[in-house]
Amino acid sequence: MQYTFTRCQSILEKAGWVDNYQAKEVNLSSEEKIILKEIYKFPEIIEQSAKNFSPNLICNFIFHLAQRYNNFYEKHSIISAQSQELIIFRLALTAAVAQVLKTSLSLLGVSVPKKM
Repeated sequence: MQYTFTRCQSILEKAGWVDNYQAKEVNLSSEEKIILKEIYKFPEIIEQSAKNFSPNLICNFIFHLAQRYNNFYEKHSIISAQSQELIIFRLALTAAVAQVLKTSLSLLGVSVPKKM
């Protein structure tokens, strides 16, 4: 999970990402849809984890999110995507994954390195 976070940060840094994404319509791959669905579950996972005193729920969630992101990263170009809109969307998706991983690891008391 730390590796996936640093990968996300590296991609965003290389692209000069500034977090001011304006939504545009793009055709999403199945991998992108899966990641978005996972991110959508994040607040519910945090709530369940707190109610049940089960930090393992967060661990399982970010493990699967990292796997899904890594699968997406292997199959799809981010910075060299076919259109500017798709590049911007994929950078925003990468930033969202990084933020969820960072927040989750912080809740678990795990630091996130800047580089690996």
